[in-house]
Amino acid sequence: MVGMLKISEAASLGLHAMKFLAARFSEGPFSTEMIALELGVSSAHLSKVLQRLSKHGMVKATRGPGGGVSLARRPEDVSMLQVYEAIDGPISAGSCLMGREHCEHKKCILGDLINEVNESVRKRLAETKLK
Repeated sequence: MVGMLKISEAASLGLHAMKFLAARFSEGPFSTEMIALELGVSSAHLSKVLQRLSKHGMVKATRGPGGGVSLARRPEDVSMLQVYEAIDGPISAGSCLMGREHCEHKKCILGDLINEVNESVRKRLAETKLK
């Protein structure tokens, strides 16, 4: 069965990596390879995602022996929405399933469903902290 809600692979990787780091907040840093192995994902793709998170001040990288990636902020100070939007950008209030800027119909055939779902997801992610 296929669900309606779709989250990009990059956003999913980012959310899972941040949760991994939050659960081990006092233990880091961790190598990208170690995190990728733990999550069962490509270290190359994870590395790109972690670079995006670093640009947004979510993670910090330490070079050299014993180096790696760790959270740049305390887990209780980071929402899942901040992580998601650092990777995929803001969740828009209204978006057309057909990818159009304006609906050809006077009203969306789904009514306000898309807006309601987007707002519900946005609210839930904003309320959920990494901790």
